[in-house]
Amino acid sequence: MNTKMLRQILDWLEDYEAEIGSLERLSKAEFAHWLLKETDDLGEPADELITEMYIATYLGYMQKYTAFYARRLFKNTDIYSLDDYAFLVSLYPHNELKKTELIQANAMEKSSGTEIIKRMLKRGQLEEYPHPEDGRARMVCLTDKGRKDLEGIQPSMQRFTRLTSGNLEFSEKVDFLQLLKKLNFFHREVFEEADENSLMKVLQIN
Repeated sequence: MNTKMLRQILDWLEDYEAEIGSLERLSKAEFAHWLLKETDDLGEPADELITEMYIATYLGYMQKYTAFYARRLFKNTDIYSLDDYAFLVSLYPHNELKKTELIQANAMEKSSGTEIIKRMLKRGQLEEYPHPEDGRARMVCLTDKGRKDLEGIQPSMQRFTRLTSGNLEFSEKVDFLQLLKKLNFFHREVFEEADENSLMKVLQIN
């Protein structure tokens, strides 16, 4: 672990506590705002660590907002979540994939993806059958119900994606999309290639 960085964070926390009186109800977002304000007041550029903390915090918020909207979107449908929706899209209209390919295409861990497939099979949205050349593999595709469920939600999904994009101008959406693609390319490689031990080393977790 980078002890110099850790000491710096602890110093910042002490200064923050002295200003607000207590850390019992520490808010990551408020702390990030405070850090940025401190560097601005000193006429210094924001520290890279602060900026990275800020990015991680707001990416986490975006995930929560989209999940919040999605629960309302799918409330009266047979689509359980955005993950289910993504699986339907991956197979629409007549795609056939191995179970493992479908799970990997949606950047999910095997156990979570398997549970989603089980749920969708039970709801009649997917059907499975043996791979014609690999006896160990199972293939999945959409049923008529799966296609119907996906097509039925599309008008609402368009409104959902518009809401998620928020108040960004079109040019900002294009720039933001390019940044997201760049991040996705980086993390996809880490996700697909890093084993548990190497990932723990990257995160410096003993």
